[in-house]
Amino acid sequence: MGVEHPKGVSLWSITMPNAQNEPRLRWERHLEAVVPPEMRAALNDTGVADQAAELWEELYARSERLAIRALDALPDVLRRCGEDLLVPWLDLAVSLAASSGATTMKYLRESPWLLGMMETVADRQAAVHYALELADAPSEVAANCAYEFLRHAPELVSLVGREQLARWAEIGLALAEANYVVGIEFFRESPKIAAVLDVEQVRDWVEWGMKLIVLNSLGKPDYVGTLEFFRTSPQLLAALPDRTCCPLVIRIGSRLADQSPEKALAFLADIGNILQRISPPSQHRMVLHYGAQVAERSAAATLAYFQRCPELFHQMAWETEDREIAQVFEVWVHGGLEVLEYSIEGAVSYFSLETARALTSVEKALQGVALRHVRRSLTWFARLICGEEIAIEPLVEEEVIPHASPHQSDAHSIGRGRPVFDLETRTLYLPVFMNRYAELERNFRWYTVMTAHEVGHVAFGTYCLDASLLQKMAQAVAKRYGRLPGNGAPVTTLADLFDLYPQPGMIQDLWTILEDARIDARLQHEYPGLGSDLAVLSKELAEARSLLHGMSVREMVIEALLVKLVHGGLPPAFPRDLYPLMDQAWARAQAIQAPEATPEDTVRIADQIYEFLEQSVGTVSLAASPQAQTLDPRDQTGSSTIALGPRAAEETTALYRPVTNWAYRGTLRPDWVGEKSLAGEETVGTGEEGRQPRASTGQASPRQLNTESNKPGKPASLAQEALQEEHASEAQPLKQWLQGGEVPGTSRWTREGRVFLYPEWDYRLQDYRVSWCQVVEHVGAQENPDRVRAILEHHAPLIRTLRRYFEAIRPETWRRCAGQPEGEDLDMNAVIQQAVDQKAGIEPTDRLYIRRDKRERRVAVALLIDLSGSTGRQIESGAGRVIDVEQEGLVLLAEALEAIGDHYALYGFSGQGRDDVRFIVLKDFAEPWRLQGMQRIAAISPQQQNRDGAAIRHATYKLLCCEARHRVLLVLSDGKPLDDGYLDEYALEDTKRALSEARQAGVVPFCLTIDHQAPNYLARMYRDVHFVVLKDVNQLPDRLPGLYRRVTRV
Repeated sequence: MGVEHPKGVSLWSITMPNAQNEPRLRWERHLEAVVPPEMRAALNDTGVADQAAELWEELYARSERLAIRALDALPDVLRRCGEDLLVPWLDLAVSLAASSGATTMKYLRESPWLLGMMETVADRQAAVHYALELADAPSEVAANCAYEFLRHAPELVSLVGREQLARWAEIGLALAEANYVVGIEFFRESPKIAAVLDVEQVRDWVEWGMKLIVLNSLGKPDYVGTLEFFRTSPQLLAALPDRTCCPLVIRIGSRLADQSPEKALAFLADIGNILQRISPPSQHRMVLHYGAQVAERSAAATLAYFQRCPELFHQMAWETEDREIAQVFEVWVHGGLEVLEYSIEGAVSYFSLETARALTSVEKALQGVALRHVRRSLTWFARLICGEEIAIEPLVEEEVIPHASPHQSDAHSIGRGRPVFDLETRTLYLPVFMNRYAELERNFRWYTVMTAHEVGHVAFGTYCLDASLLQKMAQAVAKRYGRLPGNGAPVTTLADLFDLYPQPGMIQDLWTILEDARIDARLQHEYPGLGSDLAVLSKELAEARSLLHGMSVREMVIEALLVKLVHGGLPPAFPRDLYPLMDQAWARAQAIQAPEATPEDTVRIADQIYEFLEQSVGTVSLAASPQAQTLDPRDQTGSSTIALGPRAAEETTALYRPVTNWAYRGTLRPDWVGEKSLAGEETVGTGEEGRQPRASTGQASPRQLNTESNKPGKPASLAQEALQEEHASEAQPLKQWLQGGEVPGTSRWTREGRVFLYPEWDYRLQDYRVSWCQVVEHVGAQENPDRVRAILEHHAPLIRTLRRYFEAIRPETWRRCAGQPEGEDLDMNAVIQQAVDQKAGIEPTDRLYIRRDKRERRVAVALLIDLSGSTGRQIESGAGRVIDVEQEGLVLLAEALEAIGDHYALYGFSGQGRDDVRFIVLKDFAEPWRLQGMQRIAAISPQQQNRDGAAIRHATYKLLCCEARHRVLLVLSDGKPLDDGYLDEYALEDTKRALSEARQAGVVPFCLTIDHQAPNYLARMYRDVHFVVLKDVNQLPDRLPGLYRRVTRV
């Protein structure tokens, strides 16, 4: 019932009585002015008028201003809420006025429209009732809590129902008693929370938030973290892919907050994005379940665990069937939980995928063959087949093949786990992991068959085609179909030729199938052992192959050719009515399996079959013909063994759909096949038919394309931009591990130089931190060599002596080898000994000759010098700095080595932190000493710190790349290893392990130190290698050449 002010009546004139008038009189006069008679009668009959008058009088007694404001709001209350709510509404105003006039004023102003937003009278009454209970609570903040509760009650009641309002009010009041601001914030955010959590979960959520309270610098509680949690967590929880995961997330976050509020907030901020990146979503609860177990023991390990889960699942989804993902994941998690039993730091490293143990556990759990383990043998295998170097590289799922030909769909050009060959760079990209089978041998067979088939195209001339045939074919096809090359361009490649056909996709399918079959047949003929592997694999694939409903007759014939060429039989569901047609197609196709078949034969036969099918079949669709009834309904499901693509061609019209090739075959590129091969470009291969052009196609390699696609661009949205920035900097150690990124020598180029990644030994974990150190190799600066010339002049007599000494120990060109079974001269000592043996009745030796053998020293030496800041200290004798004496030693040793002719290199190292280990090339093995080496030696200066282990590993790698019979590493240092996070026992143990690795690799390490305190730690660090301590640094120039001769005695 509407209530309106009488026209011409001023509310203020009515409600401002004289001072002697009673409040009741004022109330009644106001009702007469603003309430219709019918409503007044109802209010009087029910007794509401009297109750309301008493409450208004009480409010008036507290504040005349508030009472007047209540009269102002009275018409709206009656109009929006009805007379039933008048008394509770005034009662709440009186209770609020007892605590806060300002809050009461806001209540009277806003409550009419707030209550009017609720749909039912019962909802309004419940909201006012619980607000009244809050206002009457014995708390200083009760009024504010009641007001904030009422403000958000309309939205809250729509989400949780009026039955739950009391519990929300109770929780909010309890929070407010602990801290007023926290309680008020709870009520303000309650609708957002209610949209995500049930009230049963809210208490756990609140408990998590209250654990974020910390003490400030004054020792008082700081609620900033809790307030931020209340404001942001509802939105973050709402972003979870599955709301049913909220209780687990809250449980984990609450446990983390017990240990570290900061890590709990970090977990909350990241968990939504982390789960979104984990596929399949069905595994989210498992991830959280194990995360809760980790959280019970370590917050740091929990964050590491969740940060690496997306990468782990990403790799498993690529390498593993869905049913196996949980099993593999559990193996990895249980390994980390075992480490967590004895070392939190070890568990953090494990779950961060920083240790070899963690990565190996995943690799073993995948139960397959990693490319990094077989890459070398596959490289030799490829070289054996095609007679040239073919690089084997890992194919990661983000990479794509070089730009597809005009008849190929990029989306289907490469399927899961298929090889990709880049002709321009002679690189074969293979899956990083192979686990199609439980048996390792069968997985390795896939790798070998993939490799053999792809490099077989190089060995047996797929990319070489007679130019005259190409032109003749182009003329014949153009005449037959009346089609001219696009834009009048000449026909120079097979792709150009295929464009002349009405169905380019169909002719390309035929050529691809036939050429792949020719290569397989040649491989089986040339390599019988490989032929058996191909036969076994082909049989498996053919038996799993099935036809799909809706295929046209031509599509079915081409599909049947694909199967018959590898298996010898037709698909089980092939319609009998098409047997005559298939027999004629097969009569033409089978010639391709002859050992003498050539690439030209492939093109001719493909053309013949194409023309035959065009004339014999037309455009009849099998799906609309009676033959369709012979198809097996099971064929609709396809086969997981076949996998997706590569499509040999794309559907250019509705009349032809491409065929899916066998899973071990890559995509053939007709645009790479043409008369370029006969245009005088460089050719490689084996035999006449194996000539192969190194034609520049203008296409990028898979890695180049991947790099291009990752270049910063304009993302579609700010969210995409944020994700792009996040993932661009995110390292993926599991991918690097499976791709072989931990192998020394794996590098990339940056502005500052070539960057290498090396592991580091952590003695506390008894494990390697994988790819932990980044060694930046760059060429040393150059200066005027006057300093070096001064050294040469000062030590001229010593240098002359050293040169004569080292020239004297240079091996002669020939050496006499006595006691040989054959040779040029008699060994008189052996002859005499033979006579003595005969007299004594001892069986004489037949080694009576002297043979002259060519003697080669073949020594490679790397001198690694510490350039840390400590080398800038002054020597006690006043003879300069340590680095000045090191300079002299290097110059004298270099002059000596020039005399003996050994291969040698001079390196310096320093840096700051594990991500910036500087490896400075002063003279590499192939560089001359004169001028360049001198200029760089002259420029050396004290730098920063020294992380010895990483520098030793890189120097070892440099030595192993050098062809030599004996390899020696001389390490010159002036003190303990010292770097950020590289101290004391940790640094000593890693350096010791790096030297041991060098020795195991066949390098002889020798360490020379000029640290006075060396005996305190050298015995442990250099226990397994030879070392010398120089007490007087001035001895270095004199001692270094002599020590070198001791170490390199061969």
